[in-house]
Amino acid sequence: MVWHKAIAVVRKVMTKDTEEVPRKSSRMMQLVLKVLNNQSFDDKKLEIGMLCVVLGHFCTRDLALIAEQFSFDDNRKQFLIDAYPYCVDPENYYSLKEVFQFRSNFDEMMEKTHPGYSR
Repeated sequence: MVWHKAIAVVRKVMTKDTEEVPRKSSRMMQLVLKVLNNQSFDDKKLEIGMLCVVLGHFCTRDLALIAEQFSFDDNRKQFLIDAYPYCVDPENYYSLKEVFQFRSNFDEMMEKTHPGYSR
C-alpha cells in the first residue's frame, strides 16, 4: 500500500516540467511528506525520500521539509548529503542549519557537500 503511494508521488514528480520554478507545489510536498510521515522507521523514509529526490528537482527548502521527517540527526545528515547533487539551489544549503539538533552534524554535512567549508 505504501509503495503504491510512493510510486504515485514519484510519477507526479517525473511529469513536472523541470524548467518551472524549482519549488515543488505545496500539494506535491504534502503528498511526499504524508508518505514519509506514514513510515515508522527512518530507513524506509530514507529510501522513499531519496527516490523522490532523484526523480524530481527539489530546492533546499523542500529538502529541509523532507529532512525534518527523520527521527535522528545522522539520518538527516545522510539524506542531505545524498540529496545534494539533485538540489536545484545548492548555494542555499547553508540554510539547513536549522534542520539539525546538533551543529556538528550540520558542519559534517557542509564539509561533505562543500569542499573547503570551514566551521
